[in-house]
Amino acid sequence: MPNLYAGRNAIKRVAGIKGSDSDVAVDRNIEAASRQIDRITRRRFIPRTQTRLFRWPPQERSRSWVLWLDEDLLSLTTLQAKAQDATPTTIAAADYFLEPNTGPPYNRIEIDLSSTAAFE
Repeated sequence: MPNLYAGRNAIKRVAGIKGSDSDVAVDRNIEAASRQIDRITRRRFIPRTQTRLFRWPPQERSRSWVLWLDEDLLSLTTLQAKAQDATPTTIAAADYFLEPNTGPPYNRIEIDLSSTAAFE
């Protein structure tokens, strides 16, 4: 099921639509409006769990201890660094900061420079 920002029954109730004759059209319009919201805001408002991979070092605008994210981050389960042809190393939660510290959502991960952790 796609990530929709409104439900069919709520839309039908507000619009005064009775019966199921127009369910397909209502669903299509909800889907289109939800994707338009994503495009306009350049964000997604429904969380998902996934594994993300980032190339290092970053190609633009970053210091070596800062990883800028391309999407909002709500929480982080495991952070790993992996040098080429090496086994991944888990970076302890005490060794990085999710920023800005007023989040979530977060837009970057910063290594605590007082630790021995590093992105590789």
